[in-house]
Amino acid sequence: MAKIFSIASGKGGVGKSTISCHLAKSMAGHGEKTIIIETDCGFRGLDIILNTDQIVYDIGDFVSGNCELVDAIQPVENFDHLHFLPASTNFEQTLNHKDLLKICESLKNIYDNIIFDLPSGYAMTAKTKNISDIFLIVVTPDPVCIRDASMFVDFLRNEKC
Repeated sequence: MAKIFSIASGKGGVGKSTISCHLAKSMAGHGEKTIIIETDCGFRGLDIILNTDQIVYDIGDFVSGNCELVDAIQPVENFDHLHFLPASTNFEQTLNHKDLLKICESLKNIYDNIIFDLPSGYAMTAKTKNISDIFLIVVTPDPVCIRDASMFVDFLRNEKC
């Protein structure tokens, strides 16, 4: 059964995708079958970071019923145990809790680790809150980011969301 991680922050540009990639590569390097799920629809970038440029289908295609989940999952070159599910390039594509839960249910017995690379803010975090086992809150040492991180922790601790 996979352990599910969400990499999050209240602010953009703090390094969530970079941390997601390095964490995933480290896990895969230790022989753990790992998948990164990119959820920032419209602002896809992990394909560039992971040097995966042969994308035919993405998470939006799966959610829309245009392909099977396996068709949208990309292997990561030079990492035998690492795969990637790219975000949609469609700014209007939205992922809901049910979509993310369906994806996790399909993958949890195949992978050792599932890593959600979340967009900044609370919207997608709220959708993964009850799915994820571990949240990593990424911050930079500036006052706005530190305050956002504190608010983020409070948000995650709130039982009502």
